[in-house]
Amino acid sequence: MTDNLISKDQLIDPFTIINEFRVKEIGELDTYVSNISEEVEKLQALDFDPDFQKLMDFGKAVSNDVRLKILYFMKNVDKTCFCELENVLELKQSTLNYHIGLLKRANLIDTHKEGKLIVLQLSSDFQQLTQHSIFDLFNNSPK
Repeated sequence: MTDNLISKDQLIDPFTIINEFRVKEIGELDTYVSNISEEVEKLQALDFDPDFQKLMDFGKAVSNDVRLKILYFMKNVDKTCFCELENVLELKQSTLNYHIGLLKRANLIDTHKEGKLIVLQLSSDFQQLTQHSIFDLFNNSPK
């Protein structure tokens, strides 16, 4: 009968196991917190990154159906005047002006005057931006 009994030396202290587990958990937690802190610093640095600002402006510019229609229309014509876009899209001047302003800020269109007309055309940046996917812009961001 005594063969089946475990000696006191063979017993594993449950507190030792728990403490070893906690030390492992704390080490992993420290690494995790450190990684999160680094990512937060990177996110905060994006506020000052001009490439990130361009990405935000581009995203805002193409996230609206009216602005996408303007870009689509202009992609299919060489250039157009402000008044023609007003008629084609059936928009008020102030509404169109707002949308054109966002497209200009994103460097997707250029405007200039020809006499009394305001002429719009796609910018050279438009072609460059539309050749790449949004993920390419993320891949080029600083690490």
